[in-house]
Amino acid sequence: MRRIAIALAALGLAAAACAEQPVPPPDDPVARYTSTATAGEIRFAPVAISLEVDEPVAAYQVELVVRRGEATVVGVEGGEGEGFEEAPYYDPAALQGGRIVIGAFSTEHVLTRGRHRVAAVHMREAGPEPAEYELRLVAAASASGERTDARPVIGPGKGASR
Repeated sequence: MRRIAIALAALGLAAAACAEQPVPPPDDPVARYTSTATAGEIRFAPVAISLEVDEPVAAYQVELVVRRGEATVVGVEGGEGEGFEEAPYYDPAALQGGRIVIGAFSTEHVLTRGRHRVAAVHMREAGPEPAEYELRLVAAASASGERTDARPVIGPGKGASR
């Protein structure tokens, strides 16, 4: 029964990912980050996506948007939490733009209380000004498929810019 509930929650997350503009609940916070990559002609910068959770989370979906500067998504990799090491689900067409919706779920593991890096989004930045990013939580669910709270956290990822 638990696997069915998680699968249904995951399908709901996937359906929301297909929507043109996901609409998060009004109380979900937005996290912002300005790239620390050295300005230059072209540079590559990993952006770490984390969730701060108070209750166990088995599924999540977030939206990352470039709000200022020239930046495009060039890759997505998984996180560090058990069950969330694989790259999250996303629309490959998003790799050509400045907006991406990613999501993942686990039928065997949950993210426990605390901060967990769930993904890294690799960006190609260009132009004289640093890129500014915005991360919004679209959905988070418990193992039973119930909506749960999580706060998005965004910052510099591991790896050097070049």
